[in-house]
Amino acid sequence: MLTTYVMPVTVEGAGAARDDVSLLEADAELLAALRERFPRDVDERKHGILIARLASPVERCWVIVDSDGVPCGYCHAAVASVLNARINAMVRLEPGQAYLFDSFVVRERRGRGLHGFSVARRMKLLAEEGIDEVVTIISRGNTRSLAAFLPYGPRAVERLLYLPPVNTTLRMPVRAARR
Repeated sequence: MLTTYVMPVTVEGAGAARDDVSLLEADAELLAALRERFPRDVDERKHGILIARLASPVERCWVIVDSDGVPCGYCHAAVASVLNARINAMVRLEPGQAYLFDSFVVRERRGRGLHGFSVARRMKLLAEEGIDEVVTIISRGNTRSLAAFLPYGPRAVERLLYLPPVNTTLRMPVRAARR
């Protein structure tokens, strides 16, 4: 089970003002350095997926780089509707929305707020492009990812149930709580 959340873009937030880490637009060289440094975290298959995304006209890829210049993660945003290939479901975006997805911090660097930093910095960059709302999909049980978004007031709008045997995702709207 997964949940789709929407939230307003906020340029001030947890980790937005950090100066010990950077979010750099990905290129083949940065992704190669990430794979070389952390081959168990970024295997050949994943590296190929990241490289392929560099050519996408609607997907953006960034690399998280620590204060020593070491690439230690990656994250993405899409600025138009895009297929979530992992669950074979279209993520439909309205004008002014972006989809934050596939955020990853290498095991050795987790627990340092890098994912939260990547959320805050992507919101800032997207706000500069006129984006005013973001969408994300989080798997049930991924409490760390949800925690990175909590400062921004995520609102659950849809539950997704992925059925691997038929490679299909069922969508169920989340009903607003009664007052």
